[in-house]
Amino acid sequence: MASLLPVSLTLLLLLSAKLHGCQAGDCKGHRQVLRGPPGYVTDGPGNYSVNGNCEWLIKAPSNSHRIVLNFTFMDTECTYDYLFVYDGDSYQSPLLASLSGNTLPQPIEAKSGKVSDEDLDKQTKFLSFLGRYQMFTVFIFPFQMLLHLFSDANYNLLGFNATYTFSLCPGACGGHGRCDSSTLKCHCQHGWGGAACTTPLCSKSCSVNGQCDKKGERCLCKPGFVGQNCQLGLNDDGGAGQWWRVSEGNPYIPPRTGSAGVYLAPAGSLYMFGGFDLNRALGDLIKFNLTSNQWESRSYGHSPVARHSHTAVEWKGNMVIFGGELANGSLASDVWMYRPLNDDWQQLGFSSSRGAPKLANHAAAVVDVYLYVFGGRTEEDMFSSSLYRFGLLGSGQWETIHPTGGKPPATAGHSMVFHSPSKTLLVYGGHRPTTARFSVRVNNTDVFHVERRFWTSFRSRFPATGPRERAFHSATVIGNYMVVYGRNLQNEHFYFWEKKKNQHNFCLIMNYVPSRSPPGGNVHIHYQEEKCYDEEIFFYHLGCHQWVSAGERWSLSGVSVRGRYSHVAAVMEGRVLLVAGGYSGVARGDLVAYKVP
Repeated sequence: MASLLPVSLTLLLLLSAKLHGCQAGDCKGHRQVLRGPPGYVTDGPGNYSVNGNCEWLIKAPSNSHRIVLNFTFMDTECTYDYLFVYDGDSYQSPLLASLSGNTLPQPIEAKSGKVSDEDLDKQTKFLSFLGRYQMFTVFIFPFQMLLHLFSDANYNLLGFNATYTFSLCPGACGGHGRCDSSTLKCHCQHGWGGAACTTPLCSKSCSVNGQCDKKGERCLCKPGFVGQNCQLGLNDDGGAGQWWRVSEGNPYIPPRTGSAGVYLAPAGSLYMFGGFDLNRALGDLIKFNLTSNQWESRSYGHSPVARHSHTAVEWKGNMVIFGGELANGSLASDVWMYRPLNDDWQQLGFSSSRGAPKLANHAAAVVDVYLYVFGGRTEEDMFSSSLYRFGLLGSGQWETIHPTGGKPPATAGHSMVFHSPSKTLLVYGGHRPTTARFSVRVNNTDVFHVERRFWTSFRSRFPATGPRERAFHSATVIGNYMVVYGRNLQNEHFYFWEKKKNQHNFCLIMNYVPSRSPPGGNVHIHYQEEKCYDEEIFFYHLGCHQWVSAGERWSLSGVSVRGRYSHVAAVMEGRVLLVAGGYSGVARGDLVAYKVP
C-alpha cells in the first residue's frame, strides 16, 4: 500500500505556508520561506535596514533531513542588533543562537523538528478529516529553522551571509565523513569520530606523553601531563604563555553558559554544576578527568535544584556552590557542598536560614572558614552593594559585613578573588548603576580589607596596558597576579533591569538587555575595533595594583579559538588556567588551558 505521507505533507504545507514577497534589505515585518534545494540566505546587498524585523524560515525536504547553517559573513552592531536562530518555526522553538558583532559563527544545526501550536492544530484537523488521526504524528513535518534579524534605530551594518544544506546525517558529517542514506549514520574519515565526525580521535602524538585508550578515541595522559594529546607538561616551562586545547566537548552533554565550577586536585578533575543551555536551567554535575580526557555527567537524588548564574568555590578539596537563578525565575539562597571522595552532596545552608541573601550574578570567595559573597542581582532586580559571609564549619549562619570605612560599589556580573598575603578581597569590573534604571560596565578595581573591614578603590597609573571595561568575565589568582579573562562587550551602553519573556528579544538571560533610551536618546559609544566576545587574557599585579600586560591573544598553533563570557575558570596545579563552557553567540561545551609563564 502506498504511503499517504507525500500527499498529506504537500497538502498540509499548502494549508500552512504563508509566503510573503520579501526583498533583501527591506523586509520589515515579513517572513521569507526557503524550500527546495540547498541555497543561501542573506539580508541582501548593502546595509540592513534600521528598526528591522526580518525573518527567514528554512524548511527541509522531509522529516528525515536536518538543516545545517554555515556562515560566510557576519557584521551586526554589537549588543544592539541580533540574528536569532531557532530550532523550529517560531520564537517559542528552542533557541540555537543569538548572534551579534562580527565574529563568524560556527555551523548551526536544526534537528528537533519543533513546530508551532498553530501548525499542530492544522495538522490535527487535517488528519482528522482524513480519518487517520491515529496513524499520523508530528513527524510528517520537516525540520525547520527560523532566522530573525532584529535591528534598532541607530547603526546598521552589512548584515550576514550564510549557506544552508540538508543532510540525513548529524551535522552533515562535519566535513570529515560521508553520510550513509540507508542507515542515516556518518562514516568518518581517518582520525575523526563521533556521531557527526567532529571529534578528533587519539593521534600518534599521544604516544609521547600518554597512550591511546582501547577504542583509540582518547589519549590517556601520564602523570604530569594534560591536554587533548597530553602535550602540556605541568612540571616544566614548556608550552608557557600559550593556550592549549583540552577537549572539544561531549556531544551527549549539553553545552552551557552561566555554570559554576572548580578544579579539585584530589580527584584530578574539573567539576561544573548547572548552567543555562539558552533554553533551560540545568541541574546536572559534569566532571572532566584531566588524566583520562573524559567527560562524565551525573545526577543525584539529594542535590541542588537546576540553576544558573550561581557561584562555586573550592574548600578543602570540595566544591561549594551558592545562590543563582532557578528554573522558575526566582533566586536561590541555599548553600551546597559536593564531596568528590564521597561522591555526594551535602546541604550546608537553607533558604529559610536567617539572613540568607537571595542573589544571582554575584561573586564569592573563601577566606579561612568563611564563604564571602558580594554584590549581585537581588529579587527586586537591583544591584547589591552588600557583603555577606557564611560559616562553613557547620554553623550555617549568615552575617552581613558592615564596613568601617570606604564605599562598597553596587555591582553585578563582576569578579572577586581573595589575596591571602594582603588579606584583601579584590572586586573587579561588572555592571554598575549610573541612574535609577540604567547601568554601565566598568574597569574599576575595589578592594575590601578583611581584617580592618574597609573599602579602597584603585586606579591604574597605566590604563593603556590594562583591559577595557567588562562584565561576566572571570578572575583567578595565579602567583602574585589576578588573571582576568573574557568579557561580553567592548562598548559602553545604558541598560535597565528587565526580564524578557519573549525569546525574540532575548540576548542572554545572564545579560542585561538594552531596552530603553535615556533622556536625549540611546547613547552608542563605539571603539575603533569592536568585539562582542573578548579573547584576551590580562594580568593584574597584586603587589603593585597595576596591569602589567596588554593582553595575550589565543594562539593554539594558529587554530582560532573564540572569545567568550559567562564561562568557568579554575586554576590547576597553581599555574594552569582552565576555561570551560561559556557563551559566544552559542552555548559552549569545550575546555582549554593556558599555562602562565
